[in-house]
Amino acid sequence: MQRTRRGRKGVICQPHESKKHEMQPLSMQLHKEEAMKTLSIPPHALLLLVALIALGTLTACQPVQPVAAQPAAQSTLATGRVFIQNANLPGRVLVSARGNHFLISSAPPLGHPAEEINPVEAMLAALATCGIFVHETAAIEHGIPLSHASMVVQADWDVRGLRGEDFDPHMQQIRLHLTLDGPNAAQIDALEVEFINRCPIYTTLVRAAEIQISANEEAMGAKMAEELATTVISATLTNQPGRAIVGVRNNLLVVDSVPPLGSPSEETNPFDLFLAAQGSCGSLIMQKAALDNGMALSDVAGTVEADFDPRGVRGEAISPHIQAMRVHWLVAGVDEAQAEMLVDEWLRRCPIYNTLIRATDITVSYEVVEGAIAMPE
Repeated sequence: MQRTRRGRKGVICQPHESKKHEMQPLSMQLHKEEAMKTLSIPPHALLLLVALIALGTLTACQPVQPVAAQPAAQSTLATGRVFIQNANLPGRVLVSARGNHFLISSAPPLGHPAEEINPVEAMLAALATCGIFVHETAAIEHGIPLSHASMVVQADWDVRGLRGEDFDPHMQQIRLHLTLDGPNAAQIDALEVEFINRCPIYTTLVRAAEIQISANEEAMGAKMAEELATTVISATLTNQPGRAIVGVRNNLLVVDSVPPLGSPSEETNPFDLFLAAQGSCGSLIMQKAALDNGMALSDVAGTVEADFDPRGVRGEAISPHIQAMRVHWLVAGVDEAQAEMLVDEWLRRCPIYNTLIRATDITVSYEVVEGAIAMPE
């Protein structure tokens, strides 16, 4: 059986026939109940409302019937996709993205040493590399000299939530510090404007958390609260155009720019890392929750997809933020009730999910399967 949940920033109407598959957040249910209590409609307006519904001219939350004479508009959105699966190594998952494969490790709060890059670090690495690639491309486009570009990213969040305590684990503040050689102060400002308008990772995360940006001699902001954990990563452009090196503790990771910025994107790119952060966080939490609760979870795998408009990345006056995200889980070795409990643990404890749900619409679905889980073609 497949079940679906949908997280939202706001209310989105759905076809009536899909309600039996939707489990709406409690906050949305309360919002609707309060609206019903406070809504007051004059009798003549109510009669008009009933008439409109009867005529079919008002179709709140009803499927929209397409007009046969009008062809559907061509979508301008692009979709990124990654596949996450248990790596059969404690505290590790294998990420597959566009033919590339890499490991992501669990974090110490889940009882593992985090030898590889962890999910929070992957999300910050996506932001950093996206940022310096936009700087690189914009500098070329505008004739701005740029001989070196690197970025340090710090993020504050409450690790107690990840451990399962009653604290929200979302990113509360993100700080970026750029080191740029070549451009003058005015050119640095111009490149920053390009970055905050063209990077899909930034334009998504800024909807969820405060982001501070500093450059060169400017001081980087301080940690916002002592009780929060701070995750730190760095990224530096290499001498090969469209290619960067991410530094995470003792790990180095090669990351390529994305096609809308003119890169062939041969290696893992920022969008791959961003989606991998979401999926790996879920898989690792579900594995840990199954272990803690004595569940015979034999495998868990997930596909994460996200839609964005690449025209914004290319510099057109369109926001490139993630407009929708979908996460579908395949869970083996447990029953329906146990699978639902594991998904709930991810939704409650994952710092990535609890950050992104503040920024975009996320549809979550899962199904219990038998036997080995194969990677989709």
